[in-house]
Amino acid sequence: MKKMFFSMLFLMASFGVFAQNYIRHTVVKDDTVTSLARKYSVTVHDIYTLNADSKNGIKLDDVILIPKNEKNAKYATGTYHTVQPKETFFGIAQKYGVTVQAIQDANKIILENGLQPYLELLIPTGKKAENTSTITQNDKIIHITQPQETVFGITKKYGISKEELIRSNPNFDYLKNDVVKVGDTLKIPFKKSVNEEKPSELIVKKEFKDLTITSKDKKEVVVMIPFRASKIGNPQESFKTDRLLNISVDFYSGMLMAINKINKMGGNFNITIYDSEETSSNSSSVEHLIKTKDFSNVDLVIGPFFQSHSEKVASLLESKNILVVSPISREGKANQKNLYFATPPTEISKKMMLQYLKDKNQNTIAVVDRKKTSAKDFIEQNYEGIQFVGFNEKGGLNSETLKELLDKDKTNYVILETESTSMVLNTANILSGLKETYKIVMVTLDRNDAFESDEIKSQTLADLNLHYPSPMNESTTEKLSSFYTEYRSLNNVLPSANAVKGYDITYDVLLRLSQNDNFEKTADKIATQQQECKFVYAKSSDGGYYNAGVYILYYDTDLTIKEAQ
Repeated sequence: MKKMFFSMLFLMASFGVFAQNYIRHTVVKDDTVTSLARKYSVTVHDIYTLNADSKNGIKLDDVILIPKNEKNAKYATGTYHTVQPKETFFGIAQKYGVTVQAIQDANKIILENGLQPYLELLIPTGKKAENTSTITQNDKIIHITQPQETVFGITKKYGISKEELIRSNPNFDYLKNDVVKVGDTLKIPFKKSVNEEKPSELIVKKEFKDLTITSKDKKEVVVMIPFRASKIGNPQESFKTDRLLNISVDFYSGMLMAINKINKMGGNFNITIYDSEETSSNSSSVEHLIKTKDFSNVDLVIGPFFQSHSEKVASLLESKNILVVSPISREGKANQKNLYFATPPTEISKKMMLQYLKDKNQNTIAVVDRKKTSAKDFIEQNYEGIQFVGFNEKGGLNSETLKELLDKDKTNYVILETESTSMVLNTANILSGLKETYKIVMVTLDRNDAFESDEIKSQTLADLNLHYPSPMNESTTEKLSSFYTEYRSLNNVLPSANAVKGYDITYDVLLRLSQNDNFEKTADKIATQQQECKFVYAKSSDGGYYNAGVYILYYDTDLTIKEAQ
């Protein structure tokens, strides 16, 4: 498939000679080749090529060479700080003479789950430390106490009672005596809007329907895809190293097939494709495109890929009543009323998984890595009364506590939240040893790289029937539809997940635009299911729409993946 894009990208690219630069990474606790590849936006093959010995495993203090690219260039310069146990944002900020907010802004992705030991933080320069430190982390607020602050002042600032502050911070007993200490990180209860979605309301009940074209009115659609062609030197080499380029091209290949099918069905569209030139940072050409191109007759925009750029486009086009469908982003919320998230947000997927467990009405307990305090908070907020398994003095899972929480008369769903391969392996082995006595099912709210490591045997996860939420139906049933047959005929391979997304999202959007009702009404009324994605749009309290079409999947004992009922 990618060969057909070589000539196009070659002509669009700007040629240049780039120095072969590398980043030197010193291995720290819990590093794996997979996690390093993910961190530095390179492939595992890239690391093995430069570090042949890493094929036999990596160990503490090993120095690993990482090929430098535009995504990881920031790691090549600047000051980095490895977070130590019990360190706080306030302490780190004071050490380097910068603001807490500056540290957060420079490390948005890595701090997604809050401040954790052994994270490597980029320390920005030039931002003098201030005595203000309020941090928003997902659905909670963290306040770092400053000199001269009091319990009364903090409760007044956030509009909460002293009792609420104490209840949210059980580790700070001295709050009861109206005492605070400089540098304390206090959790502030988040005041939720009365209109915010509750977990029980996430199951959006809509009629699933196969749409056909009922309107032949011509529609104008713009597509924004980050090919970033002007930055490509050697296309063949770019496809080997540039993950975003591969995602874009695969998505585009599926999109082309969807457009072709809609045209054969009698769809009436004028579709314009622009290179959004976006990256995960704030860099993109979307604002320039909107200023210089004619959007006066455009009905809908598919793209850009990254959340921040989708929000920017939606904001710029809201006054023109142009809808924006964000195809891939799974983070954030739809703050603009014209913004639709076509892929279920991660938070929604997690809530749907918890709702599934509550509906089962069996015995659910949770094992949460001590580094993932935000995951523990999330589960507590969305599953009232759930019990957590503790850890022993050496930091390992307390198997005796686990046994006490298991129920011989029910199915025991054990939620495991971690990004550590060793913790997945250890917990899986303990649970496997208990299966003769108890009926146990392992669950994760986020199937990350730790569950897919080569160190974890698929049979172990299959024996524990690992359950997880997914935005796509990854079940390993044979693909028999005409889409898969045609795609394979054209490209000599089966479509990747991103190619399927490109097809499903484009096909669904164009069909909804081809109804007598407008797009908004069909989104409100009708749920659809395409090849591997389903589209169950729900209105967000923030104004826009998100897709609640989440699949609950599990590993069957025959090593296949199936949809849970």
